[in-house]
Amino acid sequence: MRHLTITLLFVLFSCALYRAVPDEQAHFDIDSAGYQELAETFYHTNTFVNQRVPERAPVQPVGYPFFMAIVYKTVGVKVWALIFVQVMLLWLSIVLLLHVSSLLFSEAVTRVVAYLAVFNVGFLVYPQFILAETVQLFFIMLFMYLFVSFYQSKYWYYLCSSAAILGLSTIIKPTALCSPILIIPIVVYVLWRGANGVNAVAGAVLFIISFYTPVLLYMLRNYDVYGYFNFAPMMPLNMYQCLLAKVMSRVEGLPVQDIVDTQLRFSATNTFDAAGWDHAKKLFYDYLWQYPTTFVVVWVQNVTKTVFGLFSTQLKVLIEPLVRGGDCSFFLQEGSFLERINAYIVSGSTHWWVCLVSYVEALWSVVRWVLVITGFGFLCAEKKYGLVCIFVLCIMQFSVVTGMDGCCRYRIIFEPILIMICAYALVQWYYLIKRICAK
Repeated sequence: MRHLTITLLFVLFSCALYRAVPDEQAHFDIDSAGYQELAETFYHTNTFVNQRVPERAPVQPVGYPFFMAIVYKTVGVKVWALIFVQVMLLWLSIVLLLHVSSLLFSEAVTRVVAYLAVFNVGFLVYPQFILAETVQLFFIMLFMYLFVSFYQSKYWYYLCSSAAILGLSTIIKPTALCSPILIIPIVVYVLWRGANGVNAVAGAVLFIISFYTPVLLYMLRNYDVYGYFNFAPMMPLNMYQCLLAKVMSRVEGLPVQDIVDTQLRFSATNTFDAAGWDHAKKLFYDYLWQYPTTFVVVWVQNVTKTVFGLFSTQLKVLIEPLVRGGDCSFFLQEGSFLERINAYIVSGSTHWWVCLVSYVEALWSVVRWVLVITGFGFLCAEKKYGLVCIFVLCIMQFSVVTGMDGCCRYRIIFEPILIMICAYALVQWYYLIKRICAK
C-alpha cells in the first residue's frame, strides 16, 4: 500500500510538472545540447564519432548519450519519451532507496523516507531535464542496495555486482572514479569480522577488479577509436576552464567566459591530447603558487553550492523561459546576507507557486541540516559507528570532488543518504519527545 501511494503521488507530481513546462526547449540545460548532439549522432550513424572531426572525442563519457540513443532508437527522437523513461528510472531509484532504508533502519524510518523522497524537489525536477543525473542516480542507488546487502550478508555476489555497477556509473558520469579508496577499507572491515585476513584481502581484490573492469574496457574503447588509453578529457577541462578560470576572474576582475576564450582555450585537435592544455597548465601552476588562498576560497565556494544549493533554482530553469543555468546563484546576489538569501530564493520567479516551493525548500534546507547533525548524534549514541563512517565518507567524497565547479544538482548523488538520516532523526525525535511527555 505504501509503494502504491508513493507511486501515485510521484506520477501525479511529475505529470503536473511536465504540463507546467512552457516548451520542449525548457528541458535543455547548459550541458543538454552536447548530450543531445551525441545521442542524435549515434541514432543516425550507430557511432559517437564526429564524422567531420573524427579525432575530437566527447569531453564527457558517452554512457548517458548511449542511454538516450537507446530510447530514441525505440520510439524516435522524441524528448517526451526520454523524459517519461527518466521519470520511471527516478521512481525505481526511490523504490531502491526504500529497500536500502528497510535494510538499515526500522519500518517507521522507511515510511518517513518514502514521503521525504516523493516530495524532494530534486527528485521531481531532474528527470524533466536532458541531464545525466537521473541515470547516474539509478546506478548509484542500485550500487547502494547491492553493497548494503553485502554489508548485511557478506555474500561475495553482492560485493562483486555492486562494484561492477559502481564502475558502470562512471561511464555515465565519473563522479565515483575515486570511490574504491574509501570503499575498500569498508570491504576489508566487513570481511575481517568473523572471518580471516585472506578473505578480506581477496574481497578487496575482487572489488577492485569488478569496479575497474568496465572502466578499463571503456578506456580500451577510447584507445581503439581515438588512439589514447584515457577515460575522458573532462578532468583537465574542469581544472583549467572551470576552476582556474574562476580563480583568474577573482584575481584579474574579468568575466570567466572572457578568460576561457582568450587565455584558456584548448589548442590541439584531439581532445585527449594533453599538449593542447600546455599554456593553461603553466598558468594553473603559476596562479596556484601566487594565489593558493584564492584556490581554496573558490573550491570551498563551489562545494558550498553543491551542499547548500536549492533544487528550486533548477526548477526556475525548467519553468521560467528567461532563466538559464547559473543565473540564480547566491554568490551573484547583492546586499546583506539575509537580502542575498531572499534574492537567491525569489530571483527569476514569475509564478507564485515557484516562489512558494523555493521558500518551503529553503526552510526545509535549514531544518534538514539540523536533522542530519542530530541524526548522526543518534547513530553514535546507538554505537552504529560503521554506518556513520560510511555515510560521512560518502557525503564528503561526493561533495568535495565538486570543488572545481559546484552546483546543487551534483548533490543529487548523495541526497538519498541525507533523506535516510533525516528520516531516522525525525523518528528518533518523535520517540524521544513521546518518552518525555509520558513521564
